Amino acid sequence: MAGEFALVVSPRLLHELQSVLAREKFRRYFTYEEATEYVSWLHHEAEVVRDPAEGVVRGAVEADPDDEYLVGLAGTLYARRFCARVTPYTTCLNEKRGSNR
Repeated sequence: MAGEFALVVSPRLLHELQSVLAREKFRRYFTYEEATEYVSWLHHEAEVVRDPAEGVVRGAVEADPDDEYLVGLAGTLYARRFCARVTPYTTCLNEKRGSNR
């Protein structure tokens, strides 16, 4: 496992990346088509997970509150990976919610 990582994205992250890479100031580095291909590649090759709920981590990123979803995404992924190591993922999360599904 040493040196391994999981490439994880969410729909909101992919949308933001596409919007940023579409800016004219990046044309000297790559074309719009190359940027679109890259985002498409990420969408197909990375693990795409749901966006975290709005306001999950209010106040976590004072400099740019619009990026708070990234902290929520990281927290969700950490909890999922932690639960997967301790017990099956759904069991761990259902116990946290008080559900026996």
